Amino acid sequence: MVAEILFAEVQDKNELSEILLEYGMGIPGEIEEQLIVKENERVVAGAKIVEYEDKHFFLEVLGVKQDKLCQGIGRLLMKEIVQNPWKCCKNPLSEFVPKGSYIIMTVARGYAVNFYKAIGFKSCNFLRLPKLFREQCSDCPDKEDCAPVPMEFVGGMPKGIYISR
Repeated sequence: MVAEILFAEVQDKNELSEILLEYGMGIPGEIEEQLIVKENERVVAGAKIVEYEDKHFFLEVLGVKQDKLCQGIGRLLMKEIVQNPWKCCKNPLSEFVPKGSYIIMTVARGYAVNFYKAIGFKSCNFLRLPKLFREQCSDCPDKEDCAPVPMEFVGGMPKGIYISR
């Protein structure tokens, strides 16, 4: 099966909604801002990344269809995002600069932390998150079960170099 990564269209909304609902999430923003993975014309995963500040991105959602878990679909989508977040962000604020550094932040559910670490994310403090996203877990009734962990990916840097701002 060939997987295709592209921006969602209106007709993809129901399929993506079902996937994200399995994780207790909805579609943030417009459907056309969502990046999706399609296999055989079916949506099997989706994500949304936004650039909130010059070269600073936030992964708002990531979801993989439950029957497609552990098949490399999420890893495929995340590798695309971390390699070039500008290409995966519908409305970037800055322009891609080859070998330029950038940061991607997200909040992972506790059970997904190792998935993000395998891609190169590191856990960080909630205070490192952009203010707009810092409080997203504060009033969540599932916070205790979710065990959210803020995470950060620094891209465009040679392996082994990690710069914290």
